[in-house]
Amino acid sequence: MSNTRFVTGDYRDLAETGQTFDFVTCLRVLMYLPDQAGAVATFCKLLKPNGMVLLQEHQPAPDNTTTDRPLAAQARSWVWDTVAAEGATLNTGTQLHSLLASAGFSEIAITAEAVIETPSQAAQTADLVRVMLPRIEAARVTTAAEVDIETLAERLKVEQAQSTSTSISELIFGAMARRA
Repeated sequence: MSNTRFVTGDYRDLAETGQTFDFVTCLRVLMYLPDQAGAVATFCKLLKPNGMVLLQEHQPAPDNTTTDRPLAAQARSWVWDTVAAEGATLNTGTQLHSLLASAGFSEIAITAEAVIETPSQAAQTADLVRVMLPRIEAARVTTAAEVDIETLAERLKVEQAQSTSTSISELIFGAMARRA
């Protein structure tokens, strides 16, 4: 693509260069920033007139834990308790519209997807816990012994097979907006 250039970097450093862009994207980052409004305002400054921003943020689903999947609920709790302990804001997805509107964006479109777990459709919970286990332990949410990562996937699979319920494990929010 001869007319396209990709730049990866810290938005604060990019803002200092005076460069502007047609498109800015930020995936699962805002939730970890202490000044989300300031970051979104900087994204706006990084854009050329009519430039667009694309944001994606995940957050835990509303409490809909089913009683027949306690291990799955526990595993999701390990993940989200860790993210919270690391300083993340867990409701950033539902705040995207107000953050974008306050920064002066227009044509704001918000979408959301739900990660669903059913008796025949599992989320990738065990894989996520495996990848996050060092962070889970560092945050002192639980211990590797309690997680028992080598058997977690199988225990979740057995629990899932015995379940009759559908639950939502997390929400994935997307936002697109245009700089006025």
